Amino acid sequence: MRVIELIVPYRLKIMSENFVQLMYLSSAKPELKQSDLDGIIEASRRNNPSMDITGLLIYADGIFIQVLEGPSEAVHTLYEKIRDDRRHQDVAIIAEYLDQERLFPNWSMAFIQPSFDEITKISNTVEMLNRDDVISMLSGDKSRASDFLRKFAEYLG
Repeated sequence: MRVIELIVPYRLKIMSENFVQLMYLSSAKPELKQSDLDGIIEASRRNNPSMDITGLLIYADGIFIQVLEGPSEAVHTLYEKIRDDRRHQDVAIIAEYLDQERLFPNWSMAFIQPSFDEITKISNTVEMLNRDDVISMLSGDKSRASDFLRKFAEYLG
């Protein structure tokens, strides 16, 4: 599994009632290259601190799972930009949480590149083989999606 670790130190603004965590899933376009992924992470880590956004990006076998957390307006503006990015398709919001604690407070954007087997082990969930399995597991129950994210937060430390 490829784990890229870079903690970007910055002061988080005090959470307010407009704090949100937004989790989405999408499919990479077939032509996506490793250099594209590296560029996404670099841009996220450069731009997110100024918007007070933290989060996690998981890329597994052509599937993106991402959580963005921060001020509602900034998160939704960023999500709209991400949704329109041509490097992926079939973007679907899995869950949105209001007024939760940050799960990734020290990460402008944590990034891991596991296999579906590794996702299953980290999250202690049923076996995931493809996009439909991930959607089925995460979209049916918000508490299940929240538990999934918490396990990754614990894994990253």
